[in-house]
Amino acid sequence: MITQKIRLIAEGIKVAEGWLPNTYQRSDIPGSRSYRNHNPGNLRSSPFALNEHDSYAYFLDDEIGMFALLYDLHAKINGKSMHIKPEGKTLYDLLRVWVAPTEEGSFNNYVDIVERISEVKRDTPLTDLQK
Repeated sequence: MITQKIRLIAEGIKVAEGWLPNTYQRSDIPGSRSYRNHNPGNLRSSPFALNEHDSYAYFLDDEIGMFALLYDLHAKINGKSMHIKPEGKTLYDLLRVWVAPTEEGSFNNYVDIVERISEVKRDTPLTDLQK
């Protein structure tokens, strides 16, 4: 089941990934990569993707892209992913798997955004997100 907490985490990831209709507030510049690809989670691959653009999954529309993000989060949180198992893991651990290796400050900013939007603390066990 996709819980409200998982939905809110997805919204936090969407913002942290830079989902913007256009960059620099100019209509002549297309939106961010996640926006152009209808991929709010900047997923690299998904069984629901049409194709790839710029090494990221491309979806038919925003609704399918959000469904793919929720599906991927649900799989990771419920132990159905080879990337992380929920036992003893927290939201912070999930995001560490999610986010490509980056500078520590950038990663902490990402976690701060997800935590603020979802109202789920970084030390929340993944097993608590299943409820």
